[in-house]
Amino acid sequence: MSNNVTINSGIAINTSDITSTKSITNNLEQIMNNIGNNLNPKTSEEGLKMLCKPDEIITRLQEGSKQFEKQVGRQMTYSEMRQMFG
Repeated sequence: MSNNVTINSGIAINTSDITSTKSITNNLEQIMNNIGNNLNPKTSEEGLKMLCKPDEIITRLQEGSKQFEKQVGRQMTYSEMRQMFG
């Protein structure tokens, strides 16, 4: 059985490529969730204390960026940073 699906327009799409793309997307989301969960404040009290320490906020953002780049192999985009850190 072939992995190719032919659409009425005559264009063939390799379904294994679609599956691979979904897998990559799921892995990226998992990496982002892990980084966000590890670096974001766990409680509202912790978050409020961080507001008085902007250096700690910057340090966490930089650490998250380093972890992301190490695991994914590229710098995170602005939208990925917003998704992880709000």
